[in-house]
Amino acid sequence: MTDELPDGIVVAATTEVGSAHLAVALENQDVEAIGRALRLDFVVVPLLRSKVGVLETRVFAAADSPAGAPRFNLCLFSSTETFAEFISDISDREFALCSAVQHSYRF
Repeated sequence: MTDELPDGIVVAATTEVGSAHLAVALENQDVEAIGRALRLDFVVVPLLRSKVGVLETRVFAAADSPAGAPRFNLCLFSSTETFAEFISDISDREFALCSAVQHSYRF
């Protein structure tokens, strides 16, 4: 065993990793409950590791971006399962569970 910390923890894509409160609020389209879950519970934030190993928040190109003027969306997820479904064709699936304390994971 070494004293080195791992780069992250590998977890499964599951509904149990994330926020059940946010999932229910999104399903019910309850704007007030969505805001409360984002403020008080966990949210899955996609990350991108740069070539030099720095973690950055991953954004996605907006589908309705006009040519020559790309726009981006910050996508937050209620669980690692919904994140995995969203990026099914991307192999780099690193994320952070964000609340008062942030941790980095991948699946």
